[in-house]
Amino acid sequence: MSASPKYSVELIDGPSRVQFTSASSILRPDGYHPAGAPHLISSATAEVYGNPKATKTIRIGNGGLGPTGALRQLCLAFLGERPDLRIDWVVNHSRHTQVALQAGSIDVALTYEREEEQAAETEGWSRTMGILCHDHFIIAGPRQDPAGLRGLHGSVGRANDVEVSKVKPLSTVAFANIARSQSTFHSRGDGSATMHRELGIWDSAGVPPREQGWYKVIAGTPLAALQRAAADVAYLLIDRATFLYAHHIGAVRDVEVFVEGGSELMNTTCILVRTEERRGAVLEFVEWLQGTEAQAIIERFGKNWELGVPLVTPVSQLEVAPHGKRS
Repeated sequence: MSASPKYSVELIDGPSRVQFTSASSILRPDGYHPAGAPHLISSATAEVYGNPKATKTIRIGNGGLGPTGALRQLCLAFLGERPDLRIDWVVNHSRHTQVALQAGSIDVALTYEREEEQAAETEGWSRTMGILCHDHFIIAGPRQDPAGLRGLHGSVGRANDVEVSKVKPLSTVAFANIARSQSTFHSRGDGSATMHRELGIWDSAGVPPREQGWYKVIAGTPLAALQRAAADVAYLLIDRATFLYAHHIGAVRDVEVFVEGGSELMNTTCILVRTEERRGAVLEFVEWLQGTEAQAIIERFGKNWELGVPLVTPVSQLEVAPHGKRS
């Protein structure tokens, strides 16, 4: 029986680089990462919540909720009257957040891929503690709508002369129409949960996107990806929380949401800790995140912004309430 492959990791904090080796299948080759190159994972603190001089620290990893301010509000509410405790936020995409947890660089991981979370449990180094909230992917693009997504509403699209059945999810139909019209589409192409979900939709549509001239791979944060797509009049798959935050701060214009809703675009956030985690403060925080106070914060965060739509939904609510077109 052959040994499991090992993957080189560099944990980066400014000029500091710490070497780590992982045998986790989470880092298996997937077509975006150069073979043999180390995986570059941040261990730098992006923000500190609470007392910077606190004697105890919880390090939390996440790539999506942090930039929107939702993570900050949750952490500050938990810290409350705990002057001896602070929470440091570390930014990576979902799979790299998991590996940061494996390496001990963070204590709590908020991640988005069920198969990878199960793989980590099977490998014995991670425990999934429950759901934090539900984010949701959307298909957004230019108001000019060159692919004609605005009028789809369950119609049949065509991709490379292959009909996409009416029983296909609307996201698949939309991608097929983007391909048919050869409209510009942007992919982050960075190994993120967004990239992997996007490639799954292309596969469902029967389109090999990387072979198409209209398909552009432009790595960056979710917000940067949205801004670049807006500038280039391109479609993209993005999480709703980032879209709403970008609209709130005036970071994008002339971008419209064309497809949202449904299980195929669900982007549920789960809470992970290392298997051996026993520290009281960490486990108390994890439990609090799933409790009444935290879930109430999640339910209302963003509702007072211009569009009146919460960034994410609590555990008990899969989708946002019905609403009109947003752009």
